[in-house]
Amino acid sequence: RFETSRAIFQKEIKAAKIDGGDYIYYSFIKLKSQKESPKTSFIIGIPEWKWLIGAEVYLDEVEKDVFVMQKDFEKKVAKIFVTVLIFVSLIMTLFIFLLSKFSKKLQNDFTIFIQFFKKSVFDKKPINRDKIKFHELDILAINANKMLSDKIAAERELRNERERLFVTIRSIG
Repeated sequence: RFETSRAIFQKEIKAAKIDGGDYIYYSFIKLKSQKESPKTSFIIGIPEWKWLIGAEVYLDEVEKDVFVMQKDFEKKVAKIFVTVLIFVSLIMTLFIFLLSKFSKKLQNDFTIFIQFFKKSVFDKKPINRDKIKFHELDILAINANKMLSDKIAAERELRNERERLFVTIRSIG
């Protein structure tokens, strides 16, 4: 609602008496458009000089500026969001790629072991350690090969013992 200059001045005096100043709100006719528009002023008083100082602004102009700033801010936030999303996607893609490579190497090593244990019952072929990619599994391959060589030695000893037993039984007969 439109207020008279006298009513506005009374509000200014009241605001100037507040320590640190205060805001006042009112409607006033714009000089450019000759239309009534909401306005705010910050008023501070200097009691020693019996002065009051104020700064005023039309709220509709501020709202336009705030709207433009808000749109700029939203664009910047969207741009940052897209950048972060792309960055996270690239990191995740790299992570999945590396995990896939790691998984494939690990799967190959385990496949070698599975084949070894399946064949070791009949075959006396040790694990080819050159194909093993992981240090820990290479240590396991060393032990598996030792286990196989111990099995071969035990079988050889058992055959030799059988032969000696067979010779002994034959000589008795």
